[in-house]
Amino acid sequence: MIHDEFREGNIAPATQNLEFIKACEARMPRGHVIANVRLNSAGYQAGIFNYCEDTGKTFAIGKPPWSGIACAAKCPRTASRS
Repeated sequence: MIHDEFREGNIAPATQNLEFIKACEARMPRGHVIANVRLNSAGYQAGIFNYCEDTGKTFAIGKPPWSGIACAAKCPRTASRS
């Protein structure tokens, strides 16, 4: 385990998820990185998508059940997107 966070009270699950990812990275041993991120629908946030893309992380994030999105996939940057 790298890091944990206990949330008291009525805090939304989507609160500060990006900050949590960054806090985990800051605690990694020297020379190690977080290469993959997996989150439930609480992590369905543009800031997290952008951060993962910008830092080259592979990521899987569940879609919110209320969304109109039928399917989403993250393809490797080297893959054809036809």
